[in-house]
Amino acid sequence: MTQKGILLINLGTPEAPTATAVKTYLDEFLMDKNVIPLPFPLRWFLVKKLITPKRSPESAHAYQLVWDKEKGSPLLWISQNLTDEIQKLEPHTRVLLGMRYGNPSIKKAIQTFKKEGIKDIHVVPLYPQYAKATTYSSIENARSILKDEGFDLNRIQWVEWYFDDQRWIQNICASIEPLWNKNQPDYLLCSYHGLPMKAVLPFKKGISQCWHNQRCCSHKDEPWCYRSQCIQSTLAIQKRLNLDSGKIGSSFQSRLGKSRWVQPYTTDVFESLSKKGIKKLMIVCPAFAVDCLETLEEIETQGKEQWMKLGGTEFHMVPALNSNKEWAEALLQILRDQNKLTSTPHFFN
Repeated sequence: MTQKGILLINLGTPEAPTATAVKTYLDEFLMDKNVIPLPFPLRWFLVKKLITPKRSPESAHAYQLVWDKEKGSPLLWISQNLTDEIQKLEPHTRVLLGMRYGNPSIKKAIQTFKKEGIKDIHVVPLYPQYAKATTYSSIENARSILKDEGFDLNRIQWVEWYFDDQRWIQNICASIEPLWNKNQPDYLLCSYHGLPMKAVLPFKKGISQCWHNQRCCSHKDEPWCYRSQCIQSTLAIQKRLNLDSGKIGSSFQSRLGKSRWVQPYTTDVFESLSKKGIKKLMIVCPAFAVDCLETLEEIETQGKEQWMKLGGTEFHMVPALNSNKEWAEALLQILRDQNKLTSTPHFFN
């Protein structure tokens, strides 16, 4: 009888590539106080009256470009493939997928564990770098549901990040190396999902411009800094690939609104690299566990178009790790590594 469970959490996706379905998804996503940390009335007005009415049709069009007619949303079916791959490798453990927003929901997965009598669960948000809008929000939601469903939280174990785990770095680099050796690009750009500046250090107030200090970000002076974790991921990739510092860099994409987000912006870096005479660009998105709208449409389609208009001659996109068997095996090893697990997530003590 199965005694243990693994809950993989990803962000979520609309039910369909339509403006109505996208609006439903964005309403749930953006109304999360961890995503837009404003008082409820202001957040409600901003989301319901300003953002989703304008953004839903635009996003629906983007989703239509990446939507598979048979399988649906890439983020969903690839996440499910990863779940199935881990299930094959761990047949005596129940492995389920839960989306922070939309379906299949975290609540449904937890209720399935309860129905099957599974009390010991590993909860794994699939975000390599820690951010309040992703990891914390997912953990907070899962903890609340587990508590409501009567689970003993002392029997739940959590993975909070794996941005510096060498097994993850090894798999990222294994996906880069064949394309790098084949195409011999001039530069490797690591593009991470962006965050508003005030969300970079999520549990401190009165933050200065410190996250633009490269030395700070590369020396772990602030372990909970999202930008620092991203920079450290890039440095680890650089080291393993044995690349000169002039051949690799970091940037941040998916900016929303007019406020300042963590920099440098991916679109700005494209322009900067072009001015330096870079022609052959390779890009990888280490913040994304599986390919999705942000990698397939924003980078592989829009990013390539921008790069070519800037005079680039080649643009090579490195796929996410997705449901790669070697990565599934490595993720299981991370779960077996007690140094990566905590029975009580930070900030919930």
